[in-house]
Amino acid sequence: MPTQSARAVFAALMVFVVPLFGCDDSSKDFSESVVYPNPSDQKRFTDALTAERVPFRIQTREDGKEAIRTDPQHRDRVETIRQRLFGTAPTMGRSVSLGAAEMQRFEDALRGRGIAYEKTTYHGVGYLSWNHESDVTALSELDRIAPTAARQLREFRVLVHYK
Repeated sequence: MPTQSARAVFAALMVFVVPLFGCDDSSKDFSESVVYPNPSDQKRFTDALTAERVPFRIQTREDGKEAIRTDPQHRDRVETIRQRLFGTAPTMGRSVSLGAAEMQRFEDALRGRGIAYEKTTYHGVGYLSWNHESDVTALSELDRIAPTAARQLREFRVLVHYK
């Protein structure tokens, strides 16, 4: 079974908004897309878009997954809806979700080293995010407290060409 950190990395990858260009709809530019691996999350999101009268369409991708496509002119409204439903997305590449005891130890370590951090909840999962300037120190603390999570974060960074 995947670890909580692996699930968090997977969720971050799947929920990341990916701009898609070349849509052939002449009346709307539905060029922003999001895929929710959980069907209930997708339904909550499309229901909220409908209730807020934000135009969208669902497109089945080549991999069989359904993408919810929206017009960039509604980006702010879409983001407001997404945050209301699912919370604030953690900083990609500089955030981690751990078990309760490890999370507390990591938070204490960041605080003890004077590293600024932010606690967020996204899709019901708690995350700690830190800033770019403190990255090396935060990763060394993560290595000490949760080495598997640190390794997975580094692997994720390689996968997405994080700098």
